[in-house]
Amino acid sequence: MFQRLIPLMGFAALHSLSLGQSFNLDVGDTTAISGNGSPSATYGAGADSPGNWTFVDVTPHTGSASFTTPPLADITGTSTPVTLTFSNVNANDFFLTFDFDEATATGDDALLMEDILFTTGEAYEMTFEGLVPGDYLVYTYANAPESALLATTVDVAAGTGGPQAIAGAFPATGHAQGITYALHAITVDSSGEMVIAMEQSLVNDSLNGIQLVLEDPSAAMIGTNYCDQTAPNTTGGFGQIAAFGSLFAADNILTLTSTNVPNNEFTFFIASQTQGFIGNPNGSQGNLCILGNLVRFNRTSEIGVIAGETFSLAVDLTDVPEPNGTGAILAGETWSFQGWHRDFLPGSGPTSHFTNGVVVTFQ
Repeated sequence: MFQRLIPLMGFAALHSLSLGQSFNLDVGDTTAISGNGSPSATYGAGADSPGNWTFVDVTPHTGSASFTTPPLADITGTSTPVTLTFSNVNANDFFLTFDFDEATATGDDALLMEDILFTTGEAYEMTFEGLVPGDYLVYTYANAPESALLATTVDVAAGTGGPQAIAGAFPATGHAQGITYALHAITVDSSGEMVIAMEQSLVNDSLNGIQLVLEDPSAAMIGTNYCDQTAPNTTGGFGQIAAFGSLFAADNILTLTSTNVPNNEFTFFIASQTQGFIGNPNGSQGNLCILGNLVRFNRTSEIGVIAGETFSLAVDLTDVPEPNGTGAILAGETWSFQGWHRDFLPGSGPTSHFTNGVVVTFQ
């Protein structure tokens, strides 16, 4: 088993931590006599990802066959739309909590590891919903604190790493893959969903907690496209815009990219908090899909010449060129973005065109 897991262990050592949409979850029981309460924000556990730990209190759900958490806070302590649903594969089974004083685990290790959620004997699934699309590392803590012999098998649907059996005494040197946690990698798509499967190997399964680490938030696609163009540009296709980064305005991570746009043409991005529609404004060949107070990212550092039918701009959310100066994009605001570019119609001469739009609601 450990030879098969070496590539993932190397991946974990190289990961860079992000802010929004990484989560530390401590699953347990508020009435536990040992190990109750969440670890401190300085505690990184096996993922080396310190920050806010959200306590998933199972106490109100003991005896239930399924339950869903309230929206979860990420490692910055910011509330997100993400929820986690626990569902037994066999609806006749139900969830319980258990705690035990694992002698080697102390301090924050004890707070994470010594109280667990388990079922009455059948497999169950945990489904995250509302995640920002992107590449994640998934650390699932599944160690039985009362016995080094009781194993739990963990897998992540559509992830890499395969089923991993977790068992053993808490190591004196700290967390270890295969003993305290399973490690998987997964690319979450636009559905925002991820499923962790838990199965017993010998007896009732154990869940101590979960860490999700979003890899390279600048590569995560965000927002929703709208307002497709109806007339092709001189590439023969339709200009497309995409937004990458973090939904959290405080992270200040946003890159806009135009694709399928004519090579070697002048271009920049525009934005507004108001959507609308004007067909062929000022004689252009495309449709303007935003109205109101338009922001034009056309300062010297923001304009460009399209290379390889692609143009990208890293946007500074704290320094947005508003009509009467500069401003900031703030949490709670919804912004629509569009790409504008020069074009040249054979037989007609110079003109301009647009990409479709993308709308992002920042948190």
